[in-house]
Amino acid sequence: MHKITLQAIICNGASSLKITANDLKAYLHSFSLVEGPRQVERIPSEYPATVISMIGWAFSFGLHEEAVQLVIAVLPDVPTPVSLSWEDWLDALRFVNQLLDLIIPYQVDRLEARVGAFVRQVLERSASKLMDCRPQDPSDWSRPSPTCDCSYCLPLCAFLRSPTEVESKFLHPQNVLNHLQQQLHVDGDYEVETDLLSQPFDTLVIKKTTRPYHLQKQQWEKKVDDMKSVLRGLRGESSNSGTRREYLKRLLGSDYARLASMTHIIVPKLQPSASTAQQVSETASNVQAPSASQSQTVQTFPATGAPSDSMQPPPVAGVKRKAEEITDSTEGPSDADSTNVQGTTHPNAGTIGLSKMQKDTKGLQEHPG
Repeated sequence: MHKITLQAIICNGASSLKITANDLKAYLHSFSLVEGPRQVERIPSEYPATVISMIGWAFSFGLHEEAVQLVIAVLPDVPTPVSLSWEDWLDALRFVNQLLDLIIPYQVDRLEARVGAFVRQVLERSASKLMDCRPQDPSDWSRPSPTCDCSYCLPLCAFLRSPTEVESKFLHPQNVLNHLQQQLHVDGDYEVETDLLSQPFDTLVIKKTTRPYHLQKQQWEKKVDDMKSVLRGLRGESSNSGTRREYLKRLLGSDYARLASMTHIIVPKLQPSASTAQQVSETASNVQAPSASQSQTVQTFPATGAPSDSMQPPPVAGVKRKAEEITDSTEGPSDADSTNVQGTTHPNAGTIGLSKMQKDTKGLQEHPG
C-alpha cells in the first residue's frame, strides 16, 4: 500500500474501519472427508489482523498522527463475555498483544487512555468468560432418571435419583437387565457390570461415577493454561521485555497484578479433597442372594455428602473398604466384589449403590414395558 493512499484512507474514512464484535468471531467451516463424519474447522477472522497491518504501515511511513487517529477509531467496543466463545476471547487477547507490539515503541501519550480502557475490558471479560467455563463440583450423587415407568424401572429410577446411593445391584433375567441397561444415559457417568452366572437370576451392577465432571475439569484446566500462556506474552516475559511490563503497568495502574496475571482466578490445579482419603461402608459380598420366590434383592450402599474431586464417594459408617475399590474406573472389581459380581463388563462402565425390592418370579420371564 502506498503512503499517499493510506493517508487518504485514514483521513477520509478511519471511522468506517472500526472493528466490530462480529469481526472478533471466528468462522466455523464445516466439511466432510471421503469417509467419516463431517468435520468443523475454526478459521479466525482476518479483519483484525488487516487493521493491525494498516496501523503498522502508518507508523513505518512516518504517518504517526494518522496512525494514532486510526488506533483510536478502529478499536472495537468490547462485547459481553457470553458474546464470544473462549477461543474467540483468546484471539482478542492476541490482538491486544499485537497492538501493544506496534504502539509501545512510539510511547504515544494520547493513546494511553483509549488503549488502556480497551485492554482492561478485554482482560476483565475474558477472565469472566474463563470463570463461566469452570465446571461446577457435583453436589451429590443424583443422576437423570429414565422416562420408562414400567415396574422394573421404578427401583432403577429411585436409585438414580438418590443423592446418597452410589452403587446398586439388580437381579433379573437377562432380557430385563438389557432393558434396564438401555435406560442409562450413555455419557460415561456409570460403570456397568453383568454377572450372567449368578443364580437364580442374572445380576446387573450399576456404579455412579464422576468421570464427565473430571473430563470437563481437565478441559477447563487446559483453558487456564492457554490463558496463562497468552498473559505471559502480554507481560513481555517471552521476550524479557521490561519496557512492555512498564507500559502495561501504566495502562492498568493498581490493577496490573490482578488483570495481567489473573491472580484472582488462576489458581493451582484442583486437588482432591480430604474426603477422598476416606473409606466407604459395606462390601458387595454382603448382598443377600435371592430366594426362589424373589426376582430381586437389593441392599443400598449409601454415601453421605457430595462426590469428591477424585471420583470417590464420601465416608459413611459401617464395615469399611478402600475407596478406590469403589471409584477407580481404570481397574476391575475388587476381590470382595468379584465373589458376587463376575462376568462381562459393559463398555459404559462407573461407582455403585444397592436398592431394595422383591418381586414374584412369576412375571420375570416377560419382557418389561
